[in-house]
Amino acid sequence: MSSLSLSQMLVLSACGVAVAYALVLLAHSVRARRWPSVDGVIADAHLVGVPDTEGAHLSEYVAYSYTIDGRSYRNDRLRFGPHVRAPSSVPQYDPEPDFPTTRAELERHYPRGRPVRVFYDPQHPEVSVLSRAPSPLVWILLGVAVVFGYATLFGHR
Repeated sequence: MSSLSLSQMLVLSACGVAVAYALVLLAHSVRARRWPSVDGVIADAHLVGVPDTEGAHLSEYVAYSYTIDGRSYRNDRLRFGPHVRAPSSVPQYDPEPDFPTTRAELERHYPRGRPVRVFYDPQHPEVSVLSRAPSPLVWILLGVAVVFGYATLFGHR
């Protein structure tokens, strides 16, 4: 293999960071398989605008509460992967809900007060998820990074 150009090194560096990030999230997911669980309830669910290259898209925000050893906790991480925060990153990008889901669908899946099973880290009970499986976006990120890295190294020159 000949020496790499600057652009190839930058692409490989970005791919390496993406692979490392995906592997860390996958490792969290594997470790969470040993976490205990506790009953919790949905505390809040709404759509928030998240800026992107086309302006913004809507993402669902879901928060839940749970109690461990008499201490109450609240979290908003559904699974390991991209994490949407409660307020919009850019509030003016909160359009009427139409993508990726409607408000009615979100409220049907996550109505306030609905009981849920919460998996929590026994060493740090404030760290929790509703699903121990990683987000499908983690697998997509890993796959895209590997393909781009491979193409950069071995693709047509």
